[in-house]
Amino acid sequence: MDPIIEISEGAKKFLKKLISLFDAEDLHYVLIGALPLILNHIRLERHTKDMDFVILLEGKEFEDICKILKHNGLRKTNIPHRFVNEEEKIIVDIIPVSKEIISRGEIYWPTGERMDTTGIEYALENFRIYRLGTGVKVAEVPAVILLKLIAWKDSKELKHLKDILRTLEDYERKGERRFEIVEEMDDYDLAGAYILGKDIARMVNTKVKEKAINIVRKILKECSLLSESERNLLKAFIMGMEA
Repeated sequence: MDPIIEISEGAKKFLKKLISLFDAEDLHYVLIGALPLILNHIRLERHTKDMDFVILLEGKEFEDICKILKHNGLRKTNIPHRFVNEEEKIIVDIIPVSKEIISRGEIYWPTGERMDTTGIEYALENFRIYRLGTGVKVAEVPAVILLKLIAWKDSKELKHLKDILRTLEDYERKGERRFEIVEEMDDYDLAGAYILGKDIARMVNTKVKEKAINIVRKILKECSLLSESERNLLKAFIMGMEA
């Protein structure tokens, strides 16, 4: 099935309105989370209408963005970065970052919570334009998975781990890349995980790569319910990052 078909007409209409707002305010944004995976033919185990965005703060404060969103019908929740579109029941998470926040590596929320922003800059730099009623900047899969590794580290939410594992299974299943690396990885079923590891390693600096590898090792150590095939995918993922 075309992944774009899996996004409802109502969601596409809302997304078009939201992107029009971002463009009108000249905001540098990128779509992250599960939707970029769906758009790249990753067969996630869950359906989602949530929309997650990173927005680079350039000349605006986060409160300015909050006012714009509320003025256009989104309800702000008790979670500082979360909004809800009541009509379509869509949750919108906005991760606001500045160059200072990226350099610091953390967001300090008013609630006292901290969010690790490792990898955010790579999502802002590595994206493609998808036509979803309008042109939408969508983060590339390696950047999305890096952010999901960080999210799992901080929250231990099962949805992030499941999304990572399914992506390792499905990455580059279409096309020739899995066949092109047969001398490095001759197991077709593990080749996607290996390639994704290499793509992340090419994208990031050494410090971030080591952090990603350590998180995957932590998953292997702490998640006792992983199947043998899932463990093999994670090991191939590490091999790719270390290649």
